[in-house]
Amino acid sequence: TQQMRMDPLPASRTIQGEAISRQRQNMARLQEQHDRLEAEYRTAAAGLFRKRSSSSAAPKAPRSQPAIGLRQTTKSRPSLFEALPIADGQLSDPESPTRDEVFVRQRKESLAASFAHIAGRSGRLSFIVADSPSMVYKNGRLSSGTIEALIEHLMPTDKHYPDRTFLFAFLLCSRLHIPPHELMSRVAKQFRSIVGPLPPTKTNGISRSRSTSACETDSNSQSALSPPSDASPPATTSMPLALRPGVMATAKNMIQFLSEWTEAFAYDFRDERMMKHLKEITQSCASLSPVLRQSVGQVTSVVIKKLATLDKYEDMLNRADLAMAEKLTQASCVINITEICPSPSVLAQQLTHIELERLTHIGAEEFIQAFVVEDTTSGNSDGLVKHTRNLEAYIEWFNRLSYLVAMEVCCSVKSRDNKKHRAKVVEYFMDAASECFVLNNFNSLMAIVAGLNMTPVTRLKKTWSKVNLANNELLETYSNPSGNFNNYRQALQEVMSMGQIQDESFCVIPFFSLLVKDIYFLNQAMKKQTSDSHVNFEKCWQLAKLVTQFMSWKQVACDFERSRTVLNYLMTMPLVSEDELFLASFNLESPESAYEKDRCKGMRAKSPDAGKSGGKK
Repeated sequence: TQQMRMDPLPASRTIQGEAISRQRQNMARLQEQHDRLEAEYRTAAAGLFRKRSSSSAAPKAPRSQPAIGLRQTTKSRPSLFEALPIADGQLSDPESPTRDEVFVRQRKESLAASFAHIAGRSGRLSFIVADSPSMVYKNGRLSSGTIEALIEHLMPTDKHYPDRTFLFAFLLCSRLHIPPHELMSRVAKQFRSIVGPLPPTKTNGISRSRSTSACETDSNSQSALSPPSDASPPATTSMPLALRPGVMATAKNMIQFLSEWTEAFAYDFRDERMMKHLKEITQSCASLSPVLRQSVGQVTSVVIKKLATLDKYEDMLNRADLAMAEKLTQASCVINITEICPSPSVLAQQLTHIELERLTHIGAEEFIQAFVVEDTTSGNSDGLVKHTRNLEAYIEWFNRLSYLVAMEVCCSVKSRDNKKHRAKVVEYFMDAASECFVLNNFNSLMAIVAGLNMTPVTRLKKTWSKVNLANNELLETYSNPSGNFNNYRQALQEVMSMGQIQDESFCVIPFFSLLVKDIYFLNQAMKKQTSDSHVNFEKCWQLAKLVTQFMSWKQVACDFERSRTVLNYLMTMPLVSEDELFLASFNLESPESAYEKDRCKGMRAKSPDAGKSGGKK
C-alpha cells in the first residue's frame, strides 16, 4: 500500500518532463520555421532589389495592369481641412513593396502573430509586439489611454497615420496634460529615431539618394533588407538616408501631419520652441527629395502667412484703441448712430462684418489654452504661455456693443431733449437686432438686447411707453435664457441644417458667450484623467465636437459692402463708465425708488458737475 501511494509522484514528474521536452521541441521548430522564412525573405527581396537597382530604365508594368504607374501611385490621404498637395506620382518610393515581398512579409507576420505568446520566452523573436493595455476602447471608440501611448499613436510612421478625428481631438486637448512645445519635442525626437540625423553634407541641397549608382545600391542591399527591429539604424551606415526602409514614407506622412497641425493650430507656432522643432523636422524631410522640399515649403508658408495675418489683426485692434483714446481728449464727441447710419439693416450688415472678422481670428486652441492658464496661475512652472488674446478681444467686443447701445439711448444730445427721440433710438436698435436675426448674426442680436436690458435703459419708463414693441416679441423669444437658452439653441440647429443644404457662403455667427460657457462647464464637469490615471479621451471627443462646430462657423466671408464711416464709429467711439451711464439716465428721468435716490446722490457727490447738464423730460 505504501508503494502504491508513492507511485504517482515519479509519474507526475515524468509527465512534466515530457511536457517540457515537447514544449522545447515546439519552440525549436517554430524558431527554425522563422529562420527559414527570414532567409527566404532576404533572398527574394535582395534579388528584387538588385534587379531594380541595376536597371537604368523605368520598370515595365506587369501585363495585368496598364503601364500608367498605378503601382507606384499611393492613395492620397485627405486632411482635416485641406489636403497637402504632394504629387505622389512624382515621388518614387524605393521601398514600395512588390507582390512577392508583400507575400513573404505577410507570411512572416502571420507566423509571428500566431505565436505571440512565445515572445516573452524567446529573445530571438524580437519582431513580435505584444498588445498593450495602455489604450482602452469602448464600442470601437478610444475611451482612455496613457499620455505615452497616445503620443505613440499620434506619431506617423511609414505604415501608420493617425485617424483625422483622433489627430484633431488629441492636438486640441493634449495641452491639458502636456505643453504643445513638449509634445512637439517628443514628436521630433521619435522622428529622429526613425529617420536618423541630418546628413552632414548635401549636393545642391538634394539628398544623395537620387544620384546613387547601381553598384553602390547593390553593395548596400543586404543591410537595407534586414528585418525591422526596435533599434534605429546606426548613424555611421553608408546607406543613403532616403534608401533606408520606411524613411521616405515616414517623411511624407510627417509632412502631412505637420500640415494638419499648422492648419488647425497655427498659433501654437508663435512659441519659438515650436518653430525650432518645426524647422528641425522640415529640414530633415527636405534633404530627402526635391518634391518633399516643395511640400515642406508649403507647410512653412502656411504658418508664416497665418502668423502674419494675426500680427496685422492685433495691430488693427491696437490702432482702434489708440483712436478711441485720442477721441477722449477731444472737446466734443458726437453720439448719434441714427445720423451716421440711418438704416438699421446697414447697421446689421456692418456688425456682421465686425463679428466675422473677430470670429475668424480666434484659434481653436485658445478655448483649451484658457483653461490651462487658469489652472497654472501660480508660477507658470511648466512654461505655459498664452500667446494670443483673440478670444478675450471678442468677448470685449460683445460688452462694448452692449454699452454702446445703452449709451446711444441715454447719452446722445438729442436724447436729452425729449423722450420721443429716445424711443426712436430704442426702436432703431430693435429693428437692427431683427435684421441681425435675419442674417443669422446671433451674437450682435444678443449684444443689442443686452444693451437695451441694462438698468440705465430699462428704468426709463416714460421712454418705453412711447416705444413701438412690434419686434419685441421676436427678440424676447430668442433671447430668453430659460432652459439654458433653449429657444436660441433650436433656432441655431434649424439654421445649421439649412446651411448644410445651401452653399458655403451661408453665414452663421453664434452667441459666442454661450459657446464659451458650454465649453467651460464641459471642461469642469468631466475629469481630465480616469481612475487608473489614464487620459480621459471621452472628454477630448466632447470638447473637439464643440470646437469643430465653431471652426466651421468661422470659415465664411461676408459679402456685404463695407462702410468705413460706420465701422470706424462702432470700433472707435469712446464709451462712458457705468456711473456716468447711470447719471445720464437719472438726468433723463428722475430716480424714483429709495435705492435709486441714494445711488444718484452718492454719484453726484463724487462728480459735482454731472447733474448740471441735461433735463428731466
